[in-house]
Amino acid sequence: MNTLSTDPADCFRLLIRPAPDVRENLAGYLLRVAELNCLRHVQELREFLGTYATYPSQPSLIPQFGIYDLALLGKELNIPVSSLDNLVQPLDVRVGKFRKFCHQGKLWPLEMLRDKHRAWCPLCLKEAHIQQASWDWRLQTACAKHRVLLVEHCPSCQRHVSWRYSSLRQCVCGYSLADAPTMPADPAWQPIPVNELLPHQLMRYVTLVLLALEGELPDLTRLAAVGHVQMHQATLNVTDNQLQSSPSFQHAVVDQLEKRYMECPTLGPRHAAACLLLGLGLDANFDAELASIASHWLHTKHPAQGMNSYLPEDEIPALPMATVAITLNVSSHIIKTLLRKEVLTYAPNNCLAHRRRIDKQEIIDGKSLARLLHRLSHLSEPVLNSKVVRFDHYGIDHAKRLDLLLDIDGQHTRVIAFNPADGLPSLALCKTLTTVGENDNLLSVRKAAEFLDIYPDAVYRLIKAKLLTAKALAKRQACIEIKDLVEFRGKYVFTHEIARQLMCNPTNLADRIISIGIIPAHGPAIDSGLTYAFRRKDITDDVLQKIKLAENYQSRAGRGRKCIQQTEGHLSTSQKMLTTKELSTITGISTIRIRHEAKHGCLSEAVTHTIPDGKKFLFHARAVGILRLISESKNWQIKERRIK
Repeated sequence: MNTLSTDPADCFRLLIRPAPDVRENLAGYLLRVAELNCLRHVQELREFLGTYATYPSQPSLIPQFGIYDLALLGKELNIPVSSLDNLVQPLDVRVGKFRKFCHQGKLWPLEMLRDKHRAWCPLCLKEAHIQQASWDWRLQTACAKHRVLLVEHCPSCQRHVSWRYSSLRQCVCGYSLADAPTMPADPAWQPIPVNELLPHQLMRYVTLVLLALEGELPDLTRLAAVGHVQMHQATLNVTDNQLQSSPSFQHAVVDQLEKRYMECPTLGPRHAAACLLLGLGLDANFDAELASIASHWLHTKHPAQGMNSYLPEDEIPALPMATVAITLNVSSHIIKTLLRKEVLTYAPNNCLAHRRRIDKQEIIDGKSLARLLHRLSHLSEPVLNSKVVRFDHYGIDHAKRLDLLLDIDGQHTRVIAFNPADGLPSLALCKTLTTVGENDNLLSVRKAAEFLDIYPDAVYRLIKAKLLTAKALAKRQACIEIKDLVEFRGKYVFTHEIARQLMCNPTNLADRIISIGIIPAHGPAIDSGLTYAFRRKDITDDVLQKIKLAENYQSRAGRGRKCIQQTEGHLSTSQKMLTTKELSTITGISTIRIRHEAKHGCLSEAVTHTIPDGKKFLFHARAVGILRLISESKNWQIKERRIK
């Protein structure tokens, strides 16, 4: 005779242990177990089994791996653990924002499942009393048997039906889910069992749905953001042949690209294919396939006339930075630079537009992008006396090349080549160079450099020092009158010209001239010039003879000693002023002797400023020559000068 067990563990055993059905997953099976054992919901079943989570927040019941102890559950239900493993969809991590679940040996984003709430077909639930596994997928929007839309909200409380606190056939509010009203599916909808698709077929399905949803980015989180009816409309044009056959899939993708392109032709074809060029991020080989389809379509697509017919009143949506970068075929760094140069602008409703840090998630005004593409689409022929600048030579992120985008509307910069399918790397600009004729009185900087026998950069330094007058013809272009060049040559002389007269090497000639007391008007030590220029009136025949005889001078040619380089690197802020220590470094004379000569008035002509304490002096550059002349005299000893 059977008697009741006195073991406390046997007093809390499940009375009914149904076998799992092939059509349900672990979540649906636990709903059925809880209802058959007269439990209110799955959370009560979880408490009855005594399994509690140790992590801070309880994850949702789909996928179920890690939430229940499968060994304990199998022992309680008298089911092998291997049978339960076939019902679960394991998570890669238990909690987190970017969790993924395993399906057919591949990880998928959790947004592809209805992980927070349930969806059901009331007619199937009334017939079979089973929560089918296919209803858990967001891409499954209708019942294939009854051709009605799945229900996601309780008709009574108008809320989502929770997995944890609802029973198999009742909502939390007590409403019978099998009595929910149904809506017929669209006649064009073709039933596709999403949970039975192979990985590559499921990725094709997701791609076609995302293209139909008209999103800017291939973001799988959009599957969880759109409504149930909108999702059903996006799946209408997807057929089983498109998922099975590669040519049919490519044809369907191209049709979607054509549709997206015609909806907004002012943004160009790359904007329509941006979602494919970025990829889904699920599989590298599949993303390469999508990029190949998009590239083939871009190079066979002729841009429509919409880019040339842009109007400011056109309605163009705001775009994320990633889409703009793909449309222009540049990196996000270039987009940041274009934003700083105000070639592109932020969207008016962008709350992050006033921050200093530019984030990749910021929204850019679509009209600014359409306006830039409109300007680039007007091609013209190159003109004479111009320079062609191509953006694929040294890289698109060259700052000077990006500056040329600001002058496209002007008369000095023209667009001679641009392919919207390739983006900015295909851009070629023609920069007009303003030149002068042979009979004109103006010379370019290069011609002026040939006239003065110096480098063109040295001419710019003379203009910056205001020793040479120039006129600005265009941006970054200057010209010099011939009379100004003649006047400059009559007033100044360069070191290499003096070297020709003396028939010597010009390397140390400037130091020899400075050592005899002749101060240059322009040069590296004066105003950061490239070459020394002296006043022609100072270079007399007597001076030339002294230059020939000059021997004891400090040469700055070649690589100096480390201590001298460090000292010369910290010169005073005034360009013609030298401290006592700097003057001692240049002349090789001790600071004590320099202060002694300054106090006795021997350097009165070179002292320009004295610190109130009377110990620190600032000397003019001409003190170098004076000290060297004094050092050669006979009465140089300090004691003799004091006695004297």
